[in-house]
Amino acid sequence: MASFEIKSMETHSYYAGNIQDVDSKKKQILVSYENNWKPMEWVDPGRVRASPLSTDRLHFHPQVGDIVETMARSSDEEPKSWWEAEVRNIRGDFFVISYTSWDDSYNEIVEFENLRPRNTALPVDMNVLRRVALQIPAPLLPKVNDSMFKSVRAGSGVLLASVSSSNSLILLGTDSAVSTATALAKMVFKREGALAQLQAKATQHTQKIQELEQKLQQGHVEEFRFDPAHAGIVIGKKGKHVKEAKNIPGVLKVSVVGEQGLVSIRGDSAEVCLQARALLETSQEHFYVERKDIGRVVGPKWTHIREIIESSGASSITLQEDPHSTSLVIVGRLRSVQTAKLLLQQHMDYLQEFKVMRDSEQQLADRVHRLRFETGVRQNDSGGGQGIYRDDTE
Repeated sequence: MASFEIKSMETHSYYAGNIQDVDSKKKQILVSYENNWKPMEWVDPGRVRASPLSTDRLHFHPQVGDIVETMARSSDEEPKSWWEAEVRNIRGDFFVISYTSWDDSYNEIVEFENLRPRNTALPVDMNVLRRVALQIPAPLLPKVNDSMFKSVRAGSGVLLASVSSSNSLILLGTDSAVSTATALAKMVFKREGALAQLQAKATQHTQKIQELEQKLQQGHVEEFRFDPAHAGIVIGKKGKHVKEAKNIPGVLKVSVVGEQGLVSIRGDSAEVCLQARALLETSQEHFYVERKDIGRVVGPKWTHIREIIESSGASSITLQEDPHSTSLVIVGRLRSVQTAKLLLQQHMDYLQEFKVMRDSEQQLADRVHRLRFETGVRQNDSGGGQGIYRDDTE
């Protein structure tokens, strides 16, 4: 969605568009037009203004003599744009308007829906703008796009948060907005990087599973052992898990010898035997956690662990401590244990990300407090004024 409007020097009307970059030396702004109907171009700042809020029309009741803006087009080859006009007469929902930049021979009748209040936004002032270019981490380049940074723009109020052709994130706005946006963008880099790493690991696991499955293609009998103490997990309540394995099309027989910890699956193909094994095989794995983090990981009254058990289907997650390490012992069917480990890791990543973001926010808050103290600005002061344009590149 376009956030700015660019003035045409030929028609004096304003077309919807966006800022893409600025040139501090030439004092020009690179703009793009909505739907790319026209190539990007460098223009003077005086031709660029912010789009009005949609709520401007809520109390819009134009009267004769009012200066308004009407949507029209200069030719069939161009999209509609906003033209300044004066209301000359009103008949119901129809308005006779006269374009302020053209003589009365161009007067016409328009409907209310094609009118809006006059946009009083001032042209962009480059003297209060700061530009920062953040290098995007290489692992994110294959999937990076502007939508990834919507939260950065919304949360900071910068005029621009866009990916450049040189694989940098361009931030443009006031000094305070760019500072906030920089902190938010770096958090996005970290979060998306962690997700990319998880996806890469998942892909590796998938490839390994495929390799193992190929080795089993020629077999029709699958056997594996388990801890006899986990017999109840393998069999399931009232034999539920064994019944599920037997109901797989192509599975002929499933035998469980609990006291020996042995499962034997017979089927008409290795594939169906492997499917049955995936339903029955159990695992016990340790998820190591630093002792100081245990409380945050398990949650009050173990609420986080109970949620993970419910989501993953694991049979149990217990705490094991010894003088050298602290771990959460996960017991259950193999897939449930792997899911529980992934959920635990994601929870740990979240806790770390939350801590980093909280520390970053506190640093920004401390900086605001120091600046207010040094400048004598009270907390409820607007803190306006003219800034100085800087071109910082990180």
